[in-house]
Amino acid sequence: MINEEILRAKVIKKGLNISVLEQKAGIANGTIGKWFLHGSTPNVETLKKVADVLGCKIDDLLVKEED
Repeated sequence: MINEEILRAKVIKKGLNISVLEQKAGIANGTIGKWFLHGSTPNVETLKKVADVLGCKIDDLLVKEED
């Protein structure tokens, strides 16, 4: 699952907003909001696009499970 807090922080740090991130990543408007609303995780290709726009790794965007 995507870590909403981390993703939003990275978006702000890049000077973007979620809509612009979706546009730059080539994904449909409202998609990221649906991830948070439904607790879903996008496919790897979509995650890669988002991570590329944000200048990070896919792992940086995921919720870390505690041991």
